[in-house]
Amino acid sequence: MAMKKHYLNLFEYNHWANLEVFDFLCSLPITPEAPLKLLKHMIAAEEIWLSRCENRQSTLLLWEMEVDMETVAAVIQEIHERQSQFLQSLQDEDFYREVTYHNSTGKSFTNTITDILTHVVNHGTYHRGQIVEMSKAAKLTLPVTDFSHWTRSKK
Repeated sequence: MAMKKHYLNLFEYNHWANLEVFDFLCSLPITPEAPLKLLKHMIAAEEIWLSRCENRQSTLLLWEMEVDMETVAAVIQEIHERQSQFLQSLQDEDFYREVTYHNSTGKSFTNTITDILTHVVNHGTYHRGQIVEMSKAAKLTLPVTDFSHWTRSKK
């Protein structure tokens, strides 16, 4: 159960960090288009990877959709709940199960569940950093989404 606990913890962090960035974008008088597009891309990618792990087709094209922030918030929450349910359903041996999928160009790949879960968290961290970097010019108080900040704030 060590793997499950580890990934449940990482995905709790990932959700918290996504909400920090979402709340930051909502606090702005006008939500800048590029950071919002990146956030929607991150969330859509999380759903795509989860769908691959669940062996089902993803239909979420959030980054292409013109949606309000309320809808983005609902999708963030729904995906987090699905991720949590998926992780709770796994046994230790399931983390090493291979998943074969096709990327957006139709090319076939195979990765383990562990590889995919690690990628999802790293992908989010990367794009949250991009969003913060894009927002620095506005001289605003930026969200701190470091894993170490999250672990300290839980105590």
